[in-house]
Formats: sequence, C-alpha cells, structure tokens
Amino acid sequence: MTKKRSNVRIWWIDDETDRLKPSAQQAIRHPDQRQLPGRSAELTVIKLGKNMPMMQVLADFNAARNAGKSPDLIIVDQMLNQLSNGDGVVQKGSSFAVALRDKDPMIPLVGVTGAPFSDVAELQKRQFIEFFPRDDLQSGARIPDLYAIADGFVELINLSGKASAATHSSKQLLRLLNCPVEDSDLLLNCIPGEFRSEWDQGTPHGFACWIWHTLLGRPGFLYDELETSTLLGLKPEGLNKLTKLLKNCKYAGAFVSASRPRWWISRVRQTVRELTNAKATEPLWTLGRKLVGEKEKETYSRCHGISGGDVVPSVVAFSDGTLHKRVQAHIEDTKPLENDTPPLGFEQRRVFARR
Repeated sequence: MTKKRSNVRIWWIDDETDRLKPSAQQAIRHPDQRQLPGRSAELTVIKLGKNMPMMQVLADFNAARNAGKSPDLIIVDQMLNQLSNGDGVVQKGSSFAVALRDKDPMIPLVGVTGAPFSDVAELQKRQFIEFFPRDDLQSGARIPDLYAIADGFVELINLSGKASAATHSSKQLLRLLNCPVEDSDLLLNCIPGEFRSEWDQGTPHGFACWIWHTLLGRPGFLYDELETSTLLGLKPEGLNKLTKLLKNCKYAGAFVSASRPRWWISRVRQTVRELTNAKATEPLWTLGRKLVGEKEKETYSRCHGISGGDVVPSVVAFSDGTLHKRVQAHIEDTKPLENDTPPLGFEQRRVFARR
C-alpha cells in the first residue's frame, strides 16, 4: 500500500461557486480527524465565467502541471448553467471532464450536481469516477470519499509505473486490492481482462471505476455495513459492537474510504465461526447474535414490512424499484431487480416486494 500523503491538492470547478458553502470548503480542507487523522487539503475553488472561460482553466491546468503542482483530484459541477450560449442549452461538466482528461488522464475526476440523478445520462456520469449529490458533500458525509479517490488513483498510477512487462502480474493486482488468499483465484477471474493486460493511458480511470462501483459498490466479494450486519442477524449498530473482533475482515485496499467501509465476506464467515467454535451447519445469524450477547437484543435485526414475529432478515433489498432506501428483509419477501445483470462473481440486486 502507498503511504498516504498528509496533504492533497483539490480543485473545485463550478460556474456558481456561491453554492459551495464556506462550511463545506472548511470541511474539505480540514476533514474530521477521527475519520482522516492527520489529513488536510489545499482547496482551490475556480469560478467559470466570462473572466475565467474553460480554455483559461485548461491553460492554468497545464501551467500547474509544468510547475509540478498538479491537483490530486478535480471536482467538476455537471450543470454549468451560467455558461449557456443563450439558447437554453446548459453546458455539461462531463464534456469539460473529457477535455481535462485529454490534457492529463492521470488526474482523477469526480462530478457533483444539485439536480436529480435521473436527469444525468449514464454516459455523462461515466466521465467521472464518482458522481456526488451536492448535499452529500455540503453535509460532510462523503468528504472522506474525496480523499479515498485521490489516494486510490495514486496507487493505480504507481502500479502502472512499476509494471515493466506488458502485463500486470496477478500478485500486483491482488496486493493492490488487499485480497484474502481464499478469494484470490476467483477474484482474478472476475477482474475484467482489459485490466489484466497491457495498460494504456485510459486504463487507470476505467479500473478506478471498476473498483469503486463494482468491487466496492456491489455485494459479492465485499459487503457493506448493512449487508454484513444482516448476514450476522444484527442491525448496523450491532455490527458496530463487533468492530474489534472483525478488524482483520475489513477491506484495506485501494480506494478504501472511512465513510464507505467494506468487509471481505469470506473472512467474516471464517472469523465468526472461529470465534464461536461453531459447526459449519450453524447459520451465521445465530453466531452474530451470540457474539453481541443476549443483553444487546435491541441490536438484533428486524425484517422490513413484518411487525413482530421471529423471522430473521436474510438479505438486503431496496424498498422499491427506484433504488432509494435499502432495508433488511427476508428473501421470500423480495425479488431480483429487473434488468440488473451482475458481473461475474457479484450478486443481483433485489427489491422489496411483499406477497
């Protein structure tokens, strides 16, 4: 793992910079030290407009690169309302992102918007590693993700630079992802072939998106807080009581984020069974509850949509097909999400559907 820099350079490019609250700017520059101890950012807010057209920003970007002061991360607002040509057509940050990547594909780009996600085309979102709702950054909830993306991209660039052969070795990729030995063969088979062959300039962006959205974004090898707690028969607050016991199960590879914890599910299964000296046939939900104890019954999981009863949630589902609220549910009360085809090694998303 690459040693994390204490300070990172972040550019925020927007046509209406007054929408970025001073409190949010302060939180980016000096994040919560409980989540990001010793970290800080040099934040430069750039206002696009008549006095600062896109071409000038690109020229300044070149100058910064030549001076050895390139940003480590660039945030671009998607809806550039003030830059319309008077014809009502709003210029898009995703188009500007393409121009920035043409200048230097070794800088990670993320998008931000105050508009509904449904208003942004998928192709436009894919120009960024992540696409943030403005409120999530304003509140500080996802500021650790900015640091995670900046740090993770450096690791990808370092990997690219170290590879003297035409291909990246299996050991390099597995080390980058902090993969357990027991998952190594399967994970290698699930990593798209384009990332296991010779890299070009666009590969780091593509691989960053795969790690962020697939490996870390979909259940399969890794589970998030709600999925892991559900597996163990607990609510997330119950899982929090097992933090020390499951410390060695947490993901610690590239793009790890304090606001986006993940657990290697193979290690969780193994560790919980070892801690409880359980038989292979004992369900994990009974073992998770055994670890927190009878005195913590209020942290035991409950099925969404079922009042009372002893039915234990077995899966995480979205409360509806629009992929908003996620809930703990029994698998028989859910159904696979239509048109969701999971990549090899990953699980199909499910939605809640009471019978």
